[in-house]
Amino acid sequence: MYKEGEWINFNLFEDKPFEKKENKEQVKEPVKDLDETIKVIKAKKISIAGLMSHLGSGDKPNLPLTKHQIEVFARAEKLLSENGIFPKWKHLGATGALLNYKKYGNKLGNLVRVGLGIYGIGNKNLKP
Repeated sequence: MYKEGEWINFNLFEDKPFEKKENKEQVKEPVKDLDETIKVIKAKKISIAGLMSHLGSGDKPNLPLTKHQIEVFARAEKLLSENGIFPKWKHLGATGALLNYKKYGNKLGNLVRVGLGIYGIGNKNLKP
């Protein structure tokens, strides 16, 4: 149970809401509220255990939108670290990204959310 003044663990989800512009999905300007969130994290003594987001097209690493989301996630990580916040767990990708992990290098973080991959969905060589 939480007691006033104690640190609590929390996972931060850096959301990337999409908007339609000229028949294309684009990521709205991200990380804009993160400065304010960091102030609350420090004031309320919240320990950030993880930072996560979700690639809209993780199976398409060369898509401009995917590249942009990766850049935004990296900026969020940097902003947190500049403020002394170092989440242990960082994850950006799910099954589609995992199946293309060689194209992502170390940009996905240190976890992936397998989800549908558990059932073999997303890979023609696996069967549910």
